[in-house]
Amino acid sequence: MNKDTITFVLNGKVLLEDLSTALFGFKELIGNLQKKHAKNINIEWEVEDLESHSAKACIRGISELEEGIFAIDKIVKDYDDVAKKVSTGKIRELPKRIQKSVEKITSVINGRIPSITFETDESDYVVHDKQLYEDRGEGNLVYLSFPSESYGAITGRVQALNREGQFRFTLYENTTQKAVSCYLKPDYEEKMREIWGKIAIVEGLVRRDPLTGTPTSIRNVNNITQISELKPGEWREAIGCAPNLLKNESPEEFIRRIRNA
Repeated sequence: MNKDTITFVLNGKVLLEDLSTALFGFKELIGNLQKKHAKNINIEWEVEDLESHSAKACIRGISELEEGIFAIDKIVKDYDDVAKKVSTGKIRELPKRIQKSVEKITSVINGRIPSITFETDESDYVVHDKQLYEDRGEGNLVYLSFPSESYGAITGRVQALNREGQFRFTLYENTTQKAVSCYLKPDYEEKMREIWGKIAIVEGLVRRDPLTGTPTSIRNVNNITQISELKPGEWREAIGCAPNLLKNESPEEFIRRIRNA
């Protein structure tokens, strides 16, 4: 199946000026890749998804022409290749115009924004500042920290599938409230309808930021377990497990009696 979606994420506290700069570089990067593969083919890039917290933008290529559809697939794969080279310190291997576009995007990496994630349906790459690179001389930069990937589970609130047939949804991780991209198998689509907007444990191949350990995506999702949420005031029913505990005393009297015993 041809790939048609591209995502990038600014991780951290994002100001409007940061977002504007990064989006301009992102638009320029996609434009340069399109000139390479579809110079005379009409392709539109539709904003598929926008997430808050860490600014996350997902776009989808659209073309009515068969050659346009194939060109979009090549652009997505090229974007993947660019991301891999940048994340492994090989940005100098890219064409000059691509380098300049990437440098505009990564120029927003600072204290507030420690990293940027480049993502497609196939993979995701996290780019940090130059402190993660070791200069071996003659412009040869070696990446010192590689993304970790292992089977695991993440708990968070599930958001809806982006569109029918894409089998992708966003999970807001409970601890950090960061958006984690999750990629489903086709037979999970019906089950997803039952847990949209609810808290669940999502199991699969978890990919994490190499520096912070924060999850960035879950691929090959093979199990989703919904977690029941407490209703307001439901905690009061916990006293039912020991109904004679207070013996008609007020909480203050009970605590005082236990303290003085």
